[in-house]
Amino acid sequence: VVFFSVGMLLTGSRGGLLSLMAGLSLMAILFAWQGIYRRYSLVLLGLCVVAVIYGLTLGQSGVAKTAKRFEHEAGLQERLAISQSVFPMVADYCLAGTGLGTFNEAYTPYALTPFAGRVELVYAHNDWLQTGAEMGVPGLLLMLGGTASLLGWAGRRWFVRRDPYVLGIGGGVLCGLVALALHGLVDFNLRIPANGLTASLLIAVLVSVLRRKPSRGEPRE
Repeated sequence: VVFFSVGMLLTGSRGGLLSLMAGLSLMAILFAWQGIYRRYSLVLLGLCVVAVIYGLTLGQSGVAKTAKRFEHEAGLQERLAISQSVFPMVADYCLAGTGLGTFNEAYTPYALTPFAGRVELVYAHNDWLQTGAEMGVPGLLLMLGGTASLLGWAGRRWFVRRDPYVLGIGGGVLCGLVALALHGLVDFNLRIPANGLTASLLIAVLVSVLRRKPSRGEPRE
């Protein structure tokens, strides 16, 4: 946790850092909810503090870069402006979308002045919104519904389990997927093949762990 948090801190990614903190905070809350893991929630919070202190002492340039990006509002405003410009695109192609992988070409008529006629804007910096543009409203609803169903199912299964292995692995993966979904609001993580593959593997691990045969004393389905 420490090294992962330090690495994220030094990347300068505001969305990544905030999503990581949200995921770790959720994990601490979930572990505090479970009596047998309550002490680990305090350990987790302590590790987060250690990560921040370690990052501050390890790489001043990386931390300064992160702090500077938080102070720089122009980048955030630009991403919000891009997202707003995509809404008319979603409305025009609401039934079937423009097709997967066609965002860059289809976005040209809706492009903001700085991006008109340029190819640098390949992504909408919002996974959810780009899904609506490329797959239409039905595709977006399918993605939202599938994500909500998966997280809801996993949460219900996790709360009734008592196996430390299931609670640890399942809780960590669940919070990681929540962090990924939150980061998708301001970035294009799932458009990167390695991230999409990693997310798929994590979902498989989550389902496999939560469907693990209950140990002695656990409630059975």
